[in-house]
This record gives sequence, structure tokens and C-alpha cells, in this order.
Amino acid sequence: MRAGRECMQAGDWAGAIRAYAQGLMEQPLLGMHYAANLERARTNYRKERQTINQQGPEHTTVVVAAAELSHNAAGRAYTLAQLYRHLGHPVTLLGSHFPQWGRELWEPIRGAVRQQRLPVHSFVVEHEPGFVNQAWELVLQQPADLVHLSKPRLPAVVFGLLYKLLWGVAVLVDIDDEE
Repeated sequence: MRAGRECMQAGDWAGAIRAYAQGLMEQPLLGMHYAANLERARTNYRKERQTINQQGPEHTTVVVAAAELSHNAAGRAYTLAQLYRHLGHPVTLLGSHFPQWGRELWEPIRGAVRQQRLPVHSFVVEHEPGFVNQAWELVLQQPADLVHLSKPRLPAVVFGLLYKLLWGVAVLVDIDDEE
């Protein structure tokens, strides 16, 4: 609670969000208090980001989130990230790896992602009941102004909900014709 309060006093809204979100996870019995402070920090963070975003697309950070980055669904997420990058936005690819599909970025896009220095943030889901905690930690470390979910599969939807809860961002969902 103290760390969040210190961040709020310093105008470090992202730091306050992280501190209060961490408090929610570590002390759920104090959830009401942490949630109220998280809401205040998120509101101030969004106001600050809206002012910055008005300066142009190069200031609006975009996260393209995918449920799984180890198979061909990653290709669609990569394409969306490229579109945002072409429009001038700083963009990050974010997702998870379920071991049955692999533990690394899908091979057909791996080289292009490295060559273009597209940031990728992910984790391997070793124990599925721990997915939400892992997603919570990842989303806390990667703030964004806009989140675009590539395919509405449950892990991607969880990423979107966490971004909405923690950072208060707009969330778009990409639904292909087969879904």
C-alpha cells in the first residue's frame, strides 16, 4: 500500500498501478482498498496517456496479444503487429506458449521478428492453473494504450480483460471468418 501511495504522490501512475495490482494478488482480503486505489491510479494514468497520444501515432503503444505464439495463430498476430507498425505505432507482440504446441515463437515468423526487432513478451504455461497469475504479471510489465486480440480464444481474452482491468485500455478483438 505504501509503495502505491508513494508512486501516486510522485505522479508515477504506472508504478502505482503495479504496486496496487501486486497488493491485490498478495493480500486479497484488503482487495477493496487496493481496488479503490488502483481505480484512482488507472484514471490518472489514462488521462496522462490521452494527452501523450494526441501527439501522434508514434506515442500510442499497441500490444497485439495472441492466445498461443508457438503455432500458426502467431502468424495472424504478427501480421496485425506489422500493420500497426506500418502506421507508425510502437508495437509489441504478447502471448503464451502451451508446451503441447511448443515453447518458442512459431518458426515461420521467428526470423522476421528478430530481423525487424519486434518486441515479443511471452511465457510458457507449465501448469495451466497458474496461467492467470503468469498473465497478470506479464500484463503488469507491458503497459499499452491499445490492445488488439488476435483470435478470441480464452487465453487471449484473459489478456484483454487484464489489460482493461489494470491499464484501462481499449481492447479490439480480431475474429476471423472461421470463428
